[in-house]
Amino acid sequence: TVAFGLSQLFGDVQNQGLSQQNRKQVYELLELIMIRFPNCCNNVEYLTGFVQISDGERDPVCLLKVFQMIPLVCQVSQIGLE
Repeated sequence: TVAFGLSQLFGDVQNQGLSQQNRKQVYELLELIMIRFPNCCNNVEYLTGFVQISDGERDPVCLLKVFQMIPLVCQVSQIGLE
């Protein structure tokens, strides 16, 4: 399932150890999952995972992607708005 894949991604992938191109692909995958499966991303685990996977990013291309994703992360997560 998508939720299982996300938990594996957040738990097993050391994003900062990947090449710039692969890190960008990880961010693009996360963005696609938020768009296609928003119900899998509206929890604290997704929000925490997104923050952890993007923490320490210094590459300008990847940072731009992360910053572009933040409004979508906020929209999809809806944490505490019930």
